[in-house]
Amino acid sequence: MRMWSEEMLVHSLLWQPQQELPRVPIYEETNALIYPSWSWAGWSGPVKYCNYLDWNGLPALHDPWKRALQSEYGETVDIKKDGALVPMYHLQLHTRVASFGLTLDDRSGTPKPKSLSKAHGKLSTRFGITTVRSADLDTEEEWLGTILLPASYQQKLSDEHEFVVLSSAYCFVADELSLDASSALKSYSVINVMLITRQGTTAHDGQPVVVRAGVGRMLKKAWDMAEVCWEDMLVA
Repeated sequence: MRMWSEEMLVHSLLWQPQQELPRVPIYEETNALIYPSWSWAGWSGPVKYCNYLDWNGLPALHDPWKRALQSEYGETVDIKKDGALVPMYHLQLHTRVASFGLTLDDRSGTPKPKSLSKAHGKLSTRFGITTVRSADLDTEEEWLGTILLPASYQQKLSDEHEFVVLSSAYCFVADELSLDASSALKSYSVINVMLITRQGTTAHDGQPVVVRAGVGRMLKKAWDMAEVCWEDMLVA
């Protein structure tokens, strides 16, 4: 619970799967999930956080925890405890929402790992995030960020995907962007984002309910250029 406290929440949301993860078991009596999707506790399998001393070409911060800060855009991220809803702990967001595309060009510059055996589970795939391309326009993809997702998203490269802003980020880490490209960026020109899928609305006030599909990082300029809207939502 300390990781869900106010000063740690922005960091707590940035965990990454080390392989494709199934959701935790459900309560058999209610057929409801035990823990929410935005927490690593809601998934079954190994997860990790980035190396907080990986500055990837930018000057080191005196306080590594300042590599993730509340966004200057004005988003708010809080915990909502509601026994009438399942899971009990929802993430209450007031945030920017915009649609982007996915690409297999991830710009990390790191070699792709060989597939693991079934005993170790299937690796997640690192995708690039790009602008949404019109079907009738043969335009070159512009790399805007990166995210780890299940390999099944390779069949969804032509789809639009909804992202929300979580927090401001100091930089990309080495697994996300090559050293040369990262070194050319200014500090805090990156934001932490979550790819969401919609699940419906709450019964009492019609507020959108979404779940986490993955968390990644994007260039801030992408959100300055994109068509965005503000929305209040619960992440279940």
